[in-house]
Amino acid sequence: MTSNKRNDRLQSFLSGWSALEIFINKTFTVYEEEFMKRVIRDDAPAGTTRYIDRIREVMEGKHRLLDKFIVIAACLGGDTIEADIDLFKKLKDTRDDFFHKQDIAENNLPTAELRSLLNRYLRAHIAFTNS
Repeated sequence: MTSNKRNDRLQSFLSGWSALEIFINKTFTVYEEEFMKRVIRDDAPAGTTRYIDRIREVMEGKHRLLDKFIVIAACLGGDTIEADIDLFKKLKDTRDDFFHKQDIAENNLPTAELRSLLNRYLRAHIAFTNS
């Protein structure tokens, strides 16, 4: 099989996206729990825990990928949360354009940005789990 740059770029982007999506889906419950711990403090008004528990019950299994990433970014993103969320949206839009419209300039695939985001979050996840 002959390889060419067009296929390599596309394959690299799709593989990176798959890895990012798997990471988000596999780690979401850990970071949702961590996020909720940060939201519900000891000095929270009465009923806060009950309300949050109800939201979690209603939303179980309904979180979109962006919602999950926002929770993970809130726990791991540090100073780059907003930029990371914007980049994630861009990457997801690119992925959606490819799968739904199939009209995308493969030379402009943001593969390096995807790789960088995935690498930073994997490293942050490892640091979090080792702390």
